[in-house]
Amino acid sequence: MLDVRVNLLKNRLYITLGRGRKHKLENSIQILENAADKLTPGFTCVTRITDCRGFDSTENGFCARIEKLLSDRGMAHLIRIGDVDTANSGNCEIADTMESADQILDLWETTRIKQSAGMAN
Repeated sequence: MLDVRVNLLKNRLYITLGRGRKHKLENSIQILENAADKLTPGFTCVTRITDCRGFDSTENGFCARIEKLLSDRGMAHLIRIGDVDTANSGNCEIADTMESADQILDLWETTRIKQSAGMAN
């Protein structure tokens, strides 16, 4: 199962990933590419894994492919909601809820903007 939402105002991508049929994983790549292409480089992402019981190497590999695809398209920061064991990325933070993920990313964006403004002065 894959659900993808784009928030253009926040320049943020929301992905919900659950167990699905392996043959449908490949179809999900095109959906993610199209969603990421709507955002500008430097976008942030929240990934929620709703059912990771029994994630096998194919699905873990799929998660790594998603991260690489999004990184290649300009993702600046990633928050993952769900099982900590699935957070195998070095630039991935963990949050308990969607609200806390949004708060973390909003603070991260504010800090990044302030740092950029300070460098411009």
